[in-house]
Amino acid sequence: MITNRTAAPGGATRVATSHSTHRLATIRPSRRALLAGGAATAVGLALAACGSGSGGSGANSTASGGTVTVVTYDSFDMPDELVAAFEADTGYTLEIARSGDGGEVANKLILTKDAPLGDAVFGINNTMASRILAEGVIDTDTA
Repeated sequence: MITNRTAAPGGATRVATSHSTHRLATIRPSRRALLAGGAATAVGLALAACGSGSGGSGANSTASGGTVTVVTYDSFDMPDELVAAFEADTGYTLEIARSGDGGEVANKLILTKDAPLGDAVFGINNTMASRILAEGVIDTDTA
């Protein structure tokens, strides 16, 4: 309950009481929406990792195929249809490397930064991301 007291003309006190606590509405996306959003983000990261840099012979990097590995947490799940679409569109094979919870993923990335576990990462929260960036695990330079 919220009480607001204000002075009224003539020395009286005006009291306004409200039972509203101004709670924010809780929006709960469906499991399917969360999975689709997570999968789209992971594929986007994988695609960003596949982009051809300015160095090299100038050949199209997608022509040769290969494997793109996304390092993520254990409970991450990507629909098979999305994996198939990624592989058909890019010519790359998509591999999901599950490496524990978010904290474990961050620690493994830091400990193996000189021998990376994958091409992209998904599922790191802001606290862990700051540690990863501070350790120079993720290349933030753009070509």
